[in-house]
Amino acid sequence: FQREFARELNFAEVDVTSARGHSLSVTAVCVLKDGSKAFSGSKDNSIVAWDVEKAARVVTLSPKWKALLGDGKRNPRKARHGEVLALSVTSDGSY
Repeated sequence: FQREFARELNFAEVDVTSARGHSLSVTAVCVLKDGSKAFSGSKDNSIVAWDVEKAARVVTLSPKWKALLGDGKRNPRKARHGEVLALSVTSDGSY
């Protein structure tokens, strides 16, 4: 879907790369000012830091909580608290 969307936008000089890092839909993305790193947030309650040039995951931050189902088993796919809905990075990239 993302590649089709990018093609529709007609970015002739932009190379589109996709990478896998979340178990559920990505809901937010931000990129450092220099373009070296990107961060993605997801419905799976995690934030992934990416090396843009290598299209590689640097680190994954995820909460310690997981949703408990009726049978007491943990299921992160059923978790709805903690979804990442927005991301922001400071202009100097320190936060």
